Amino acid sequence: MELVRKVILIFAIVLPLFVEVQGHGGEDHVESVAQTSSAGETITHLARTGDFELFFKHAPVTPDRATAADIFLSRYETNEPVGGARIEITFAGPSEAKVEAKPNDLAGRYGVELPPLARGEYRISARVEMDGRSSVVDLGTLDVAPVTMPEQMANERAALRATIILLISLMAILLVAILALFWRALSHRFKAEKEATAV
Repeated sequence: MELVRKVILIFAIVLPLFVEVQGHGGEDHVESVAQTSSAGETITHLARTGDFELFFKHAPVTPDRATAADIFLSRYETNEPVGGARIEITFAGPSEAKVEAKPNDLAGRYGVELPPLARGEYRISARVEMDGRSSVVDLGTLDVAPVTMPEQMANERAALRATIILLISLMAILLVAILALFWRALSHRFKAEKEATAV
């Protein structure tokens, strides 16, 4: 009985170490569940892969149109930006696509252009290669759909509001300039009349 207990104890200690060694043979599979959120015109995907945290940000994606996106890669423990990594994004859905992110001038930031995708739901994943190691992370889902009328109307209202604010600002600047010129001319006139009276 004592022998069986010892064997079970040794097995319990050795098995996790064996699994860890198997899982770190050049490819890291430690990852978190992707967190996807939407705020206005920005959609974000956040997930952890191994020692890294990957933040993927883009605008709503419409069918058959390329869309610019940004990726921010950092150390999970320290939040330190990570440059020099190779990042490949994979889209799996109605159509398949892979695209490689390009390093940006800002440390830890990578630019990526999403290819034109057919309408539908896609699963997004990213492969991060750094220091001879490879990590794969699931970034959740991406819904490729035409812009709905409420969104389009909201965009048009926002553009109209911005135009009105710009026009009002220009009119205010113009009014101030006219008043300044008028006051200057009036001051010169008073000064000239005062000098003429003094003579």
